[in-house]
Amino acid sequence: MSLVVYKLGGSLLDLPDLGERLKTLWSARPEEERRLLIVGGGKFADVVREWDARFGLGDEDAHELAVMSLGLSESLIERMIPRLVPVQDFQDALGLDAGETGLVSVAELLDVGEEAGEFVPRNWEFTTDSISAWVAGLVEAEELILLKSTACGEEPTIESLQAQGKLDGAVGNCREERRRVNGINLRDEKFPTTRLGG
Repeated sequence: MSLVVYKLGGSLLDLPDLGERLKTLWSARPEEERRLLIVGGGKFADVVREWDARFGLGDEDAHELAVMSLGLSESLIERMIPRLVPVQDFQDALGLDAGETGLVSVAELLDVGEEAGEFVPRNWEFTTDSISAWVAGLVEAEELILLKSTACGEEPTIESLQAQGKLDGAVGNCREERRRVNGINLRDEKFPTTRLGG
């Protein structure tokens, strides 16, 4: 049974039919696929960025508040899509059954990772893009799929998307070459997929 990590960009949280789009996407995937869903912060994280700029919070405090804000995004998705399995540690992630989707509590998983001795950067370079790549590595996922609001462009790479500000700067440090990394424009109802690496 394959294990795939999906990172849902926070900018997609304004789609009125987001839940239906995710269900349609997943219905076209292999039935036995196990999915981990990591949700970005979107406007909630943007507020923390504004606070950091205004009040000079510093990397560690700003990162902590940004991670806390992810709880709102996660709660929204939980209400939008029934029967998601809560994932608070790596055992939960690896224990998913075929066809199940686990909703990752990023705050919990980062704490578990640190307690296990994993290095977790606490800065704006380590956002949910990189967290998703980090999780994919730790659970040995076959694929990382980045669900985005825009097309990835012609012949994109991780590096070119970082230069355009479409991916955070730490993604390349977290990915392994043998893992497939794909981008999907979820705003396009045809769900065009772009190979990014692996």
